Amino acid sequence: MERKPPVPLCKSFVVCRQIMQDMASKEFVILGPTHQIVSPVFPMIGNLSFFAQSTSMQGAYILELQLQDMDANVLWRHTFEPPWEHHDPLKIAYLSLQNLGIYFPKPGKFDVVLVANGEEIARTPFWAQMPPPE
Repeated sequence: MERKPPVPLCKSFVVCRQIMQDMASKEFVILGPTHQIVSPVFPMIGNLSFFAQSTSMQGAYILELQLQDMDANVLWRHTFEPPWEHHDPLKIAYLSLQNLGIYFPKPGKFDVVLVANGEEIARTPFWAQMPPPE
């Protein structure tokens, strides 16, 4: 039986508009961190990016990003290929997921959840809203 790698410890998880990486320093630049999206119509697809830092990783991890309602029902999911691999549990692993089309069925409060090998490693609240009336 193959040993399952340890669950990563996610130190940060940010929803944003865009992520860039400096070619020389390899540092990430996070543009437009956000907790909400506004649309005049629903359902809609929001273009968002996600940044995470994790440690305690030792192996390959199949990642899934989910949008859940407040009853923990999964409304949207995306599984990433190839698996996220990191083999030094003492170092920080960086994850940059860019320009994903997230399906929002209606306005409301949701949770964006990052899952690795079937285990939740990060969760953050996110609101989809209609513009305020004029």
